[in-house]
Parts: sequence; structure tokens; C-alpha cells
Amino acid sequence: MSAGTGNDFDADFREGMARLLGEYRAEVFDTASNHSGSQLPLDPGHLSQLSNQVSRSPESYAILHMTMAAEYAERISSDTTGDANFALGSVGRAIGFLENGRFQAIEISDDSVWADRWTYRSIGNLAAKIPVAGGLLGASIEAIGGQWLKWSGAHGDDEDMEYRSDYYERENVFINELANQWLSRNPDASGNLTPEEARIAAEQIVRDAADHGHTGAVAVLGGATW
Repeated sequence: MSAGTGNDFDADFREGMARLLGEYRAEVFDTASNHSGSQLPLDPGHLSQLSNQVSRSPESYAILHMTMAAEYAERISSDTTGDANFALGSVGRAIGFLENGRFQAIEISDDSVWADRWTYRSIGNLAAKIPVAGGLLGASIEAIGGQWLKWSGAHGDDEDMEYRSDYYERENVFINELANQWLSRNPDASGNLTPEEARIAAEQIVRDAADHGHTGAVAVLGGATW
């Protein structure tokens, strides 16, 4: 995958690149969730650049993140560690790394269409047509993807995205759904915590990891974080 075109991706090319990243979603996940590691399947700097470019179009942004919702569901379902810090931490870091592109898109005022919230809200119709893995994971993917659309559709302009801490707040139903999915598959991992305490702890793990992934996506390009 090439990322040598800087900020000059043609708008039509962004959708194709989003679909290509979706086809390699396992490699995207492994790189985004461990961006400072070694022997990664993709170059973290290139992936961060590509995510930034894809996110300049709400439609291509939706394609990437709806396909990644399937990857998150698969990772949570296949986790055998029973360790929320490992399983939800890796998912959170991947989310933060890739979502950084949206923050970058908000900062671009020339051809970014994020200010048009009606355009952004229309991506739900497009995202519903994106093929993802079904089968036994169909319900999980639908739940995770649906909550991503709900949260993203309600937080699409520059005021809502002013601070990443606000984006990853407790009311983020997408992050909460990921934590819920893991807890439902690991009911014995709560230890002595009450169900409410376990839920809060799991959600916090995803939020903290997403924040870490966000800063990592900026750092691999030598930038300053928000």
C-alpha cells in the first residue's frame, strides 16, 4: 500500500482505498493496535496517512469503520485470554489510531465536507450496504456497527470534535457496546466487582486505549496531539 501522495488523494480514490483497507482489516487492526511494535504487517506511518486521507470523505470514512466493526467483533469473540486489558485494550487502540483521521479531516477547511452534517448523516444508508462477515457474528457486528453509526452521526462537526476526551466520553455508545460485547462473553472475568463496576471498568479500558491509539497515530507522523 502506498501513502506517498501527501494530502493529494483524489476524492474518488479515497473510497477505493477505504475498501482496500477493509479487505486487509486484520492487518490494519494488528498495526493500529500495536503501532509502536516491531514486525508489523503494515507501516504505521503509512497507515496513519491513509486513514487521514480516507477520513476526508464521510462516505469513505464510513466504509473503513463499518468494515473494521466486523474485525472488532471477531477479535472480541475469539479472545481466549479473559483479560479485558488485553482484549479491549487492543480494540481501543485500533479505534483511536484510525479515528484520528476524522480529527485531522475536521482541521482541513478546503475540501473537507464534514461541516455538512446532512451529508454526514446520509452515510448510514451507504454503510448499510457494506458487506461484512455474517454468520454467528452477524448480530454482534450489527450491534457494534449500529452503535458506531449512532455515535458518529450525532458527533460530526468541529464543535463536537474539539477535544478527543469529549469524543471518548462515557456517553460514547460505540465504546460502551464493545465493552458490553466482551463482558457478555466473559461473565467470570469480573472477579469481585459488581456488574455495574465491571461495566464501568471495561468501558474505561476501551476509552483509555482509544486515547492512546489517537496519540500514537499522530506521533508516528511526527505531529503534536490535541
